[in-house]
Amino acid sequence: MGLIDILTGPVTGLVGSIGGIIDSLHTSDDEKAAANLQIAALAADTELKMTQELTKELEAKERVIVAELQQGDNYTKRARPTVVYVGLGAFILNYVLIPNIAFAFGTTLVPVEFPVEFWAGWSGIVMTWTIGRSMEKRAVTQNGPEGSTSRLVKIITG
Repeated sequence: MGLIDILTGPVTGLVGSIGGIIDSLHTSDDEKAAANLQIAALAADTELKMTQELTKELEAKERVIVAELQQGDNYTKRARPTVVYVGLGAFILNYVLIPNIAFAFGTTLVPVEFPVEFWAGWSGIVMTWTIGRSMEKRAVTQNGPEGSTSRLVKIITG
């Protein structure tokens, strides 16, 4: 439940509660209507300010992402595949090469235990990059070599 729902919810919202209190006061119908109008205006103003703040925040994030994508360093722009390959390398080293080397030489080598956070972060990056690349390839397949991909896909895939 967001702040807007709390303020303007039909029955349990703050505006509805205040409106109920105003209705229970011993005032004239005109005074009640005026107070309810003021409350509604305050709620609308609060919602407008919150929307403007959210818009400003999203615009700032967009400017940062656009600046990152427009820089000249291709390695930085395409760092996600590097993270994917480093994780795959760690996986292959730890769970394929070390056990096979240990078996071949008759020794006991213990693979490095990566923390859960590594696997959660790495799998999230791989998932995001894979979905983005799939969407990008689908757009190229449907729209020809030019692709015509959306901004979101371009942000995900670099």
